[in-house]
Amino acid sequence: MSKRAADILGHLIDHRDTDVLPELGRSRARAATMITTQDRILIEARITNEAPNTVLAYALWFFLGFLSGHRFYLGRPVSAILQILSFFILIGFLWLLIDAFLIPGMVREKQAALRDRLTAEVMAST
Repeated sequence: MSKRAADILGHLIDHRDTDVLPELGRSRARAATMITTQDRILIEARITNEAPNTVLAYALWFFLGFLSGHRFYLGRPVSAILQILSFFILIGFLWLLIDAFLIPGMVREKQAALRDRLTAEVMAST
């Protein structure tokens, strides 16, 4: 990457909106300027391969929603068990419908956690 491209990228990363989680935003910005483009490409490739799939999460929701298969798949076993137990008092059905709107956010959270973990691994190895 050329010096000019690195400067532009660093400027964009430093000036993005980090008001919600300022510490996390700054650490990501520092990490982004310290790792190479090749490392970023590798991280994104691993996220694509290892992160949960939204389509599969919806398929599990549709076919195994009564067993909270989508929540187990997305790494939320406690809420999955609570959801299964709540089916006995009919609240679980409403919860299942609400999950249809929550699945994309749960997938993004899982991808962000994986991205942070992989970035930390790359930073530790350099």
